[in-house]
Amino acid sequence: MSDMGSFFLSERIEILTECERSLREKKGLSFKAICSYHKGNFGKLNEEQQNVLRSAHNAFIGIKD
Repeated sequence: MSDMGSFFLSERIEILTECERSLREKKGLSFKAICSYHKGNFGKLNEEQQNVLRSAHNAFIGIKD
């Protein structure tokens, strides 16, 4: 399980989107990963960045208030 908040704290959103895009290339890994985003952090991203993060994962559960 990963808390992706460190990318926001260090202001490395570009690196975050690059990492998420690379997940598609790493198929065949023998573990399951869960990424979690704080609602406030996710809301700071523009629409394109949010779409990159959503499309990089097999499933999107949603945002809990």
